[in-house]
Amino acid sequence: MGITVEQINERIRGKLAGEMGIELLELSPTAVTSRLVLRETLMNTMGSLHAAATVAIADTTCGAGCLASLPAGATGFVTLELKANFVGGTRQGAVRCTARVRHSGARTQVWEATIEDEETGKAIAFFSCTQLILGAGSADP
Repeated sequence: MGITVEQINERIRGKLAGEMGIELLELSPTAVTSRLVLRETLMNTMGSLHAAATVAIADTTCGAGCLASLPAGATGFVTLELKANFVGGTRQGAVRCTARVRHSGARTQVWEATIEDEETGKAIAFFSCTQLILGAGSADP
């Protein structure tokens, strides 16, 4: 599709990801990196990064990769399935999400992501999602 980091960052402005402060840093059809600076509104009642915020950065990052690698004739995509395994937490600083494509077909894509504490490199969660490609002869919902 030839979309850039700047174009996706502009697209998410005013949407959930943009309001949260998610920023895409690097983008290719097979890998994406993003960052989220933590603040009080993203925390749970225990003072750690909320699970929903963690899923949002992972889903946004994987979605950007899917958008950057849509096959010719595709009009978009929707998430069919997602899964997150939480293995840690963080209370301050920033998190970094790195996503990689694991399957890129004509009708589906599978992406995996790791969310880490930016300062320590400690894993917070592992994430995977399956995307349904719309258009190009696919069954649009």
